[in-house]
Amino acid sequence: MAAKTLIIFFLSVFPFVFNAYAGVRAVEPLLINVVRSLGGKELDLYVKVIVPSVLPYVVAGARIAVGRALIGVLVGEFFAASEGIGTPSRGSAIYSRWTRCLPASSSSWSLRWR
Repeated sequence: MAAKTLIIFFLSVFPFVFNAYAGVRAVEPLLINVVRSLGGKELDLYVKVIVPSVLPYVVAGARIAVGRALIGVLVGEFFAASEGIGTPSRGSAIYSRWTRCLPASSSSWSLRWR
């Protein structure tokens, strides 16, 4: 269980973090200077400028991260699971039983495309 969780975590966390970082770096310095020159506090800066500017990047990162997490679920199920739908396919491939490997793989892929 821990191996599958790590696979999913590593596949999904990096797009989210990098997009959030890119969003923070993309905030216009002019807007930050305007808030500071008008006497805005740090809370005003974050609430009124940074968070609204970063939100599209965070949503895009979350969308990418969810897709990667679903791919991570499939990869984890096939390679890091001790039971489940990927185990018969992997076991059949290890022992070169290709007639049993194909139905197990195709059943898992048909479930993916529903």
